[in-house]
Amino acid sequence: MENKLKKIFSKNLITISSEDTIHDADHIMKSRQIRHLPVIDRDGFLVGMLSKSDYMALLHLKIDLYSIKVGELMSSPVKTFSANAPVKAVAQLFVSEKINSGLVMDNNEIVGIVTSQDLLRLLAETNDLEDEIDKMDMGALASEGWISATSLR
Repeated sequence: MENKLKKIFSKNLITISSEDTIHDADHIMKSRQIRHLPVIDRDGFLVGMLSKSDYMALLHLKIDLYSIKVGELMSSPVKTFSANAPVKAVAQLFVSEKINSGLVMDNNEIVGIVTSQDLLRLLAETNDLEDEIDKMDMGALASEGWISATSLR
């Protein structure tokens, strides 16, 4: 499995303003087929992260997405990683912190985003996938809610 994060993260970063509406965020996510948006303030500084799961309930409740600002629903602070961070350490943090994304930094500059999708893609592309699965602690994954306990039977 690739050892460094810089080989797997997405470099085409799309951001949104904390002043934009959830409707704007939903439109961006649908049109770009993404699930996470780094949130910046008026001065261009990173202030949070908005994921699709942050507002999915609003869609089902038929709440007006034009009336809610991104800054009201975003998560903060954002987890950040060095481009040279070991993939395994990032994956372990995703599991322990129950997060699905983080930003990749290089010299205090945002250079991309890493998501659980990136980590799963790497796992799926690994030639020794069966060896990696055998090494996983399936009981721990089930207790953390990442897999169903019924799948362990």
